[in-house]
Amino acid sequence: MQDQPNPAELLPPILAFLRADVMPKLSGRDLYQLRVAINALDLVRRQLELAPASDAAELSRLTALLGHEGTLEALNAELAERIAAGDLTLE
Repeated sequence: MQDQPNPAELLPPILAFLRADVMPKLSGRDLYQLRVAINALDLVRRQLELAPASDAAELSRLTALLGHEGTLEALNAELAERIAAGDLTLE
C-alpha cells in the first residue's frame, strides 16, 4: 500500500527548497516564474489541508438543505437542478 508520504507532506519541503535554494539563484523572468509556481504550490497545499473539513461542512449543509443524504457531487448537482427549475429560491 502506497500511502506515505502523502502530497500534503511532500509540499512543505519542496516549497522550502525552492525558496531557500533555488530562488536566490534566479533573477528577472525566471524569478518571476518561480514565484508564480511557488504561489500555485501554496494554493495546492492549502487546498489539501482544508478540503476534508470544508467538504464535510458543505456536505452537512447540503444534507440539511435538501433533506436527504447523498454524495457531495450528487447533492451539489441536485441543488443546481432545483435552483434552475425554480423549485428552490432564496426564500
